[in-house]
Amino acid sequence: MSHNEQRELYELLRELFPADELRRFITHLPHGGALAASLPGASVSSDQLAFSTSDLLRRHGMINQDLFDALVQARPLHQGKIGAVARSFGVAVAKTPGATTTSPFVREPQEAGPQTKTRILLLASNPTTTMLRLDQEARNIRNAIQASTHRDRFDLEIHQAVRVDDLIPLLLKHPADIVHFSGHGAGDDGLVFADSRDEAVLVDPDALRQLFAVVNEDARGGGGSREIRCVVLNACLSAPQAAAIQEVVDCVIGMGKRVADEASLLFATNLYTTLAEGRSVHVAFELARVSTSLGGLKGEGAPQLRERAPGIARRTTFGK
Repeated sequence: MSHNEQRELYELLRELFPADELRRFITHLPHGGALAASLPGASVSSDQLAFSTSDLLRRHGMINQDLFDALVQARPLHQGKIGAVARSFGVAVAKTPGATTTSPFVREPQEAGPQTKTRILLLASNPTTTMLRLDQEARNIRNAIQASTHRDRFDLEIHQAVRVDDLIPLLLKHPADIVHFSGHGAGDDGLVFADSRDEAVLVDPDALRQLFAVVNEDARGGGGSREIRCVVLNACLSAPQAAAIQEVVDCVIGMGKRVADEASLLFATNLYTTLAEGRSVHVAFELARVSTSLGGLKGEGAPQLRERAPGIARRTTFGK
């Protein structure tokens, strides 16, 4: 198996299964119990598990018709994508129009139809100890979407003065494709939220990673209606949080430096202007970054785009 072929299989497994379901899928293959016992422990990321699984299947000579048939049974709505990867291995997957999920170990999440709106959840936090123009940022994002060609394909849910104990209820009540945080960051110490007394409290990178990991695992398993595909941290020194979240979310944007209000507003406005025109996360990020230079703010904030796997940001679009 060539390097490209193994990469195709790895990316397919990573896209089809969260970690716990991939382990269960393996146990249902011939000799699956022994195979599953050879996989890394529960502490590894979904990406690492998908890579280890593809390598294990290769070493045991199990990349064959039975494997791809089992994948179609487990994820019938993705049979086109599975068939494309199967063909690169010289395997033909039979077409089964109207297939329903019959797998005993997974529930198939519903794919978004062409008219499904992209949901953006904007969370703004501005404790009394910080002074930021968050209302203006929310207005700019709303106006950018409303002025776009595809404005009817986006829903923007805005929550101001978000406290730390609001995070879980808001993510559960408003499942979103994009989560945007507007506020203040403190580097490795975390993002700044307010507590019940409206005083600043820090949420560290690992806690944020765990939060998004559980929400996305729930969505992939059929419990939630949306998988969060992009997180935008428009906050000073938020690069450490972005680095942690990228393990569990496809695309994450953070800031490597302190961000002036003007640069923050310009970046956010142009990011959503481009996304709402149907361009990829990669293109939207690059144009938003360029916009700060065109506005005389070159180098402001050092925006960073991180991906769960190489190339995802170029393939990820919204509102389609």
